Formats: sequence, C-alpha cells, structure tokens
Amino acid sequence: MHTHRGSEYTSDEFRTEASKLRMQQSMERVGSCYDHAAAAESWFAVLKAEIGTTDWATRETA
Repeated sequence: MHTHRGSEYTSDEFRTEASKLRMQQSMERVGSCYDHAAAAESWFAVLKAEIGTTDWATRETA
C-alpha cells in the first residue's frame, strides 16, 4: 500500500498491523511533487468537482 508520511502511517502500531496482514508499505519521498498518491488525490478531486453527488439512473447514462 502507498501512504503519506503522516504520523498515523509511520507509527509502530500501524506498521505492525500492516506486517501481520503481509502488506508491504511504501511512502512518498519528502518534498516530492511527483508522488503517485498526490496525483490520484488530484484526479479524484477533479472528478468530484465535475460530477458532484450526481445519482445516475443507469451505468450507461453515467
């Protein structure tokens, strides 16, 4: 899983639980503007701005 460097993701407790689930953690580099998580967050922000909370009648309509 890819996470930010927030204290909740760098804590021993979080890393221990992730390890128990056999998950490998990667983190953004400090000061990297090319971080994949940042790009994904930006994309979802644009998507939410464009469609808002629209309820589509069918998948085809969406």
